[in-house]
Amino acid sequence: MVTEGARVEEENRFPICVVDTATARNFDLSAVLIPMDGVVDQAGGLIFRLVDDADYYLVRLNALERDVRFFRVEGGVRTEIMGVEATVLRWTHHLLRVTAFDDRFAVKLDGRLLFEARDDRFPAAGRIGIWSKSDSLTLFGELELRRDD
Repeated sequence: MVTEGARVEEENRFPICVVDTATARNFDLSAVLIPMDGVVDQAGGLIFRLVDDADYYLVRLNALERDVRFFRVEGGVRTEIMGVEATVLRWTHHLLRVTAFDDRFAVKLDGRLLFEARDDRFPAAGRIGIWSKSDSLTLFGELELRRDD
């Protein structure tokens, strides 16, 4: 049985895995994500221009909310820059891609452009990685970085 306090703790957990050997400023970053399960959430995403574990950009998909969102995480606080509803399904391969050039970002899902956005908070090159939320069980594969620096 999950208590209310445990559920709140789960909702505020954001595991990340960082590739310490790759940094980029202008790039094309992609990965295959398969949202499998989760009661609180079914999400996964790409992090980039990572300064530290509390300061980075995040593009994430969510099968429960059926959307893709772009966030700035600053001081550990997520601020949404842009997002759209999208066909994000459990047990389905999804190719999530973000392209960055200076302060411009383009986000694609399964080869389709979802939106473009601008933000200049983290202008320098940073590390990349993958992100998850709370009790999400999400499979990640084929992480690919093409630098344009």
